[in-house]
Amino acid sequence: MYGFTGTLDFQGYWFDQPVNAITNSLIGSATLGYDVGGGFAVVGALQGGATPYYTSYVNGLVKLTYNATYRSREVYE
Repeated sequence: MYGFTGTLDFQGYWFDQPVNAITNSLIGSATLGYDVGGGFAVVGALQGGATPYYTSYVNGLVKLTYNATYRSREVYE
């Protein structure tokens, strides 16, 4: 719709035994892309959560991507 695309992802683990005194791991991420034309899109991603190795974290990324879709056709006689 209007050239936008997006995703939401969530992941959760509950451990039988604590890892670094933490009993669960929760991570979430979201992406949003916009088609700028000519096979190019601007895409942004954001991820964050809490794991046994990080008390909490957030990271993000914005990039320009190219849709490398190639089409070919075979003709049978």
